[in-house]
Amino acid sequence: MARPAHDYARVDKHVPVTRRAETTNPYSPVTILIALVATLGILLYAQFLLNPANRGDFLPYALVITAETILITHALLAMWTILSGAKSPRDFAFYESQNAMFDKKAIKAAGLKEQPQAWPIMLRGKEITIDVFITVYGEELAKIHTTAAAAIAIKGRHRTWILDDGRSDEVQALAEELGCHYVRRLSSNGAKAGNINHALSIAKGGFFCVFDADFVPQPDFLLETVPFFVNSNVAFVQTPQTYGNLINMVSRGAGYMQAVFYKFIQPGRNHFNAAFCVGTNVIFRRSAINDVGGIYTDSKSEDVWTSLMLHERGWKTIYIPKTLAIGDAPETIEAYTKQQLRWATGGFEIMLTHNPLSPRRKLTTDQRIMYLVTATHYLAGIAPGLLLLVPPLEIFFDLRPVNLSIDVATWLLFYAGFYLMQILLVSLGGADVGCRVVPHLRAGLDQRFRRQATALARDWRYVEDLIAVQLHDSAGVGVLLPAADLARRHLARSRQLSADPGHRLERHQHLDLGQLHDRRLPRGVAHQAPEA
Repeated sequence: MARPAHDYARVDKHVPVTRRAETTNPYSPVTILIALVATLGILLYAQFLLNPANRGDFLPYALVITAETILITHALLAMWTILSGAKSPRDFAFYESQNAMFDKKAIKAAGLKEQPQAWPIMLRGKEITIDVFITVYGEELAKIHTTAAAAIAIKGRHRTWILDDGRSDEVQALAEELGCHYVRRLSSNGAKAGNINHALSIAKGGFFCVFDADFVPQPDFLLETVPFFVNSNVAFVQTPQTYGNLINMVSRGAGYMQAVFYKFIQPGRNHFNAAFCVGTNVIFRRSAINDVGGIYTDSKSEDVWTSLMLHERGWKTIYIPKTLAIGDAPETIEAYTKQQLRWATGGFEIMLTHNPLSPRRKLTTDQRIMYLVTATHYLAGIAPGLLLLVPPLEIFFDLRPVNLSIDVATWLLFYAGFYLMQILLVSLGGADVGCRVVPHLRAGLDQRFRRQATALARDWRYVEDLIAVQLHDSAGVGVLLPAADLARRHLARSRQLSADPGHRLERHQHLDLGQLHDRRLPRGVAHQAPEA
């Protein structure tokens, strides 16, 4: 008999799905074991292919060897990177700095206890200034509103800026309504990188965050990232891209493709000091960016190029596999193709114009290897094309890549050791790929979430809970009934807020963005300086 869903009161912010996500160890003993077995499988498969006794006809064999060499090399380097990432980048200095970030006595004396977004941030005993940039270029107004409202509500004193390269009067009015700083350039030179560099000529904070318009930051973003800067050599702290719109085959595929990278590869790159920026959900040290002449503007992949420049100058970079912002994956083939083309172009640009293996590059051996992997990653796309030529050669010319004396079971054994173990590892990474809409709410929850964004954004706790409810558990069976009830209650609550803005709950202090902090700009004030 199925166990009935309980109706217990919530004891904290978590529901079972989010608690499992919080407590799961990404480098569990099972994961490490699978990675080791996968590595062994890769090596055995390589030995099988190169064994002269297994060689078939020259042409198809050469095609298979070329394709599989690319795949095997990248697979081995991936396993090496994954197995290197078990160590957490958080050390004693991080936790000590995190504990000292907010002076509780000073906050209480200033009467800011109920305004966490106005708490002064301390680093190494001094208050620091942080700017939060939201880069905008024609996105939906509701989407910008949700991101900007969440950015304002980030815990810790900061200034929120909307950098509008779309030059929209509606976006300017929105910034005025929310109390954000607004920056509009006269041209779009340098694309996103140019937009950020232009904003840096106006904003003067010692640190700055970057969020794309469709990535909604969580309140603890600064709490989880700023303490790393206690090390004066840290240039930036990158967090993962987690997607909340896995509603069709394209968006799910895009999310799963990134899951292993953000869960295993990027943490492993920490050990090589080669974790690179992915363009959003990141916080930079301003002096580090000044040291390399600003965000790199000569490529559409400004994120990885800026990271490369920083590493050549000796800076340290950090990646933490903790979701601190939730955004949108590409939902159409066209959008996905554009995303992949941009990333592939950036990698090939590095390989062809800035080869990391060149002795002129001031990189460590570890970093050279990691950037070589980055630059050649999309060469893996050549492998399927080469392998597709093999069947026609056998059908029309009776040419075979392997010796016919090999029985199918032997071939499958080696092949399974190579591919199936990697697929199993990928499935572990993709099981909690991100914020997945539960099946029984999927049809309408995303649209209702966007429609109610105005009301929900006024109280971040409701936004946070609603996003948490959309988390899908690793088995893909949805969330428990109390969580579904919670979602319905919050949706009803959002409608109540829309109908009665003056209403307040006894259990939660309602937050009015108009009273977030005393940094609100006078109405009508916006930055519209020409480019420097």
